[in-house]
Amino acid sequence: MRYTDALTMADNVMTYRLVVKQIAINQGAYATFMPKPVFGINGSGMHVHQSLFKGDRNAFFDPKGNISCPNLPGLCCRLLKYAPEITAINNQWINSYKRLVPGYEAPVYLSWAKRNRSDLIRVPEYRPGKEKATE
Repeated sequence: MRYTDALTMADNVMTYRLVVKQIAINQGAYATFMPKPVFGINGSGMHVHQSLFKGDRNAFFDPKGNISCPNLPGLCCRLLKYAPEITAINNQWINSYKRLVPGYEAPVYLSWAKRNRSDLIRVPEYRPGKEKATE
């Protein structure tokens, strides 16, 4: 799915889930979106990527071509401050926490870093000339 505003994406996600489940039923199968349904195998935990915009400007974009914007530590710290609240809403299943083990592409540290999947916040890559697509 391509990025869009939060409400539209929420509707798209729910539609996607319902369509996939119905197609599975029609084929005599069962589709689950449960995170980590089988121990030792990567789960289908449905990763969520968020973009931060201030007005119409991507907060992660630096027109000088730097990997990240100069106030990135502040942005990340504000997100990390509310991580427990965000987690309580987005991860209501026990299996959501069973997938948080090293080696399974899920974040295991309440920290931020560039290109590290073990940290809760992975700093986006810079793509020259594509401010809104920086993710």
